[in-house]
Amino acid sequence: MEYGHGWFFTSPWEPLVRRRGDALGLRGIADQYADALAPDLSNGTVDARWITLLSWCLKASHDVWAKAEGESGLGSRAAQQRRYAWLRPLELLWVTWTLQAGEPNGRQLRGQRTVRRWLAGGARGERFGMPPEQFRRYRQTGMYGAYRTLMRRVPGLTLGERGPDGWTPSTVVNDLFDYVNRRLPKHVRFRDEDLEGGTYWGRWREREERWWMRAGWDLEVGGLEELLPTEAGISKPLPEEERELLRSCLFPKNHRRLVVARALRGVEPGSRHVDLCDLLARDPVLQASGSGPLLATLPAFTRLADAGMDAMRALWGAIGAANQAGGPEVADLASVPAIQQPLSRLVESSRAWNARQDTATLRAGETAVLLAGAMAGARTVGEQLRALSRHHELHGGGLRWFRLRRGRVEPLLPQNGAAASPYRFRLWPLARLARQCGAADTRMALEAALSRDDDAPDEGGEA
Repeated sequence: MEYGHGWFFTSPWEPLVRRRGDALGLRGIADQYADALAPDLSNGTVDARWITLLSWCLKASHDVWAKAEGESGLGSRAAQQRRYAWLRPLELLWVTWTLQAGEPNGRQLRGQRTVRRWLAGGARGERFGMPPEQFRRYRQTGMYGAYRTLMRRVPGLTLGERGPDGWTPSTVVNDLFDYVNRRLPKHVRFRDEDLEGGTYWGRWREREERWWMRAGWDLEVGGLEELLPTEAGISKPLPEEERELLRSCLFPKNHRRLVVARALRGVEPGSRHVDLCDLLARDPVLQASGSGPLLATLPAFTRLADAGMDAMRALWGAIGAANQAGGPEVADLASVPAIQQPLSRLVESSRAWNARQDTATLRAGETAVLLAGAMAGARTVGEQLRALSRHHELHGGGLRWFRLRRGRVEPLLPQNGAAASPYRFRLWPLARLARQCGAADTRMALEAALSRDDDAPDEGGEA
C-alpha cells in the first residue's frame, strides 16, 4: 500500500517576537525603535568589560580549537558546536573567578547560582556543576550568548569570508586578548607552549573544561580585581587602552550608536525614560536620517506602551488582591480606584496615538493601532477593562496573564508569574557602553533610563 506524503506541524508556531514576555504584543514595533537607536546591541550587552573578557576567551579558545580540530572550518552547525565547546569553559571560568574573588555585587554573571553551589560543594563533578542540558543551553543563555549578536554584527570584532562570523578573532579582539593576558597572573596567562606536548586531543572531547584546568587554569586566582566584570550601578570609563580599543569598534565616527550617545548628553537632571524619547525625537541629526519618520512617533509610542503596562500591572494586582476562585467580576474590578487612573491614562495616550497621521501605517505597528483603537472607543471603566483583557488575550506574546470569561477576569498564572517588563529600546545598554568606552558622558541618561525600579536590566541573572 502506498501512502501520500505531506508536511505537518507537531506544535503551534508563532513568530519569534510573540514568544517572549510581551504582554501587549508590541515587541515587534518596539524592536524597530531599538534597531533604529541602538543597532547590533541587545538588552544583555550591558558591560563593555565583558566584551574585553570574551575577546580573551575567543582568542585563546580559537587557538586551542584550531589545534584540536585541525581548523576544520565553521560552515556547519556541528563545527560551530565543536568550536563553542572550547570557548564555554573560559566564560564559566571568569564567572567562577569573579565569585571566588568575593561578592558579585550585581555583576553580570549568567549561571552564577549553579556555579556557586558547585563551589560550595568543593567543585566536585564536571561542567561547573551544570546538568548536561543546562550546560548545552549555556551557548544561548550564557555570557557569550548575551554578546554573540554584537560579536557577529559589529564590523571589526570578528572576521569571516562573508563578514563577521562571531568566531574568528580580528585585530581588535587579538589586541584585547593581549590587554587581558598581560594583566593576568603568570600561571593563568595563555601561552603558545600550552598547545605543545603531544596532547591526544580526542580524549578531551565533551570534557573540554577539564583540559583547561589540567593545563593550569585554576579555580582560585588572585589579583584579578582590575579585570573583573563591572559592578552593577558603576558606569565609569574603563582604562584608557581598553576603552580606546572598544570605542574604535562600538562607536566609530558617524555611526548611529555614536549619534544617539551624543544626543543623550543633553538629558537634564531629573529626567525620566519618556524624556529620553522626547529628546531623541527632536534631535536634528536623527530627524534627518532614514529613521527620522519612525523616531518622530517614539514619544507617542512610549506613552502608549507605558500606560498600557501600568494598566496591566494595576489590573493584575487587583486580581491578586481579590483572591476569588475563577477571578473577580469585571464590575467589581471597575470600582477599584487603583485601576481607574491607569486606565484613564491609557485611554488618553490611545487617543493621542490615534490623532497622529503617521502611526496608522507603521510597519509592525498594527498591534499598537488595535490597542489604541480598542481603548479609545471604550467609554466606561468596565468597557476599558474588557478591551484591555481581550487585547492581551488575542495579541499578547508569551504566556497570558489572564483571560475574560463569563464576566470574570480569570488569572492564568501564579501571582508572581507575570513578566511585567516595560517596553524599552536598549537605551540603558547603549548609554552604559558609551560611558565605559568614553564615547559620551551619559551619566544623566543612565539615571533617566532607570527612573523606575522595574526598568533595571538583568545584570546578575541565572542561565
